[in-house]
Amino acid sequence: MAKKQEDIEKNQSIYHEKFDDLVTMVLNNNTPYMYGPSGCGKTFMVQNQLAKLLGLDVVTNGYMLHSMSTFDIE
Repeated sequence: MAKKQEDIEKNQSIYHEKFDDLVTMVLNNNTPYMYGPSGCGKTFMVQNQLAKLLGLDVVTNGYMLHSMSTFDIE
């Protein structure tokens, strides 16, 4: 999480309180399911923060898989 802290200090970035949970799930090969109202930051958190932090490419498919862990990011 040093990269996250560096981003916060350097760019005054704001991370959602559940961001560390999301990182843990991804690192443990779980597929998180995030839900919340339009504009609450789901896509931003994945595409602009998580992928950048972990050095991952973003791939979206528009549908859900059958086995997912869930948490509400509201």
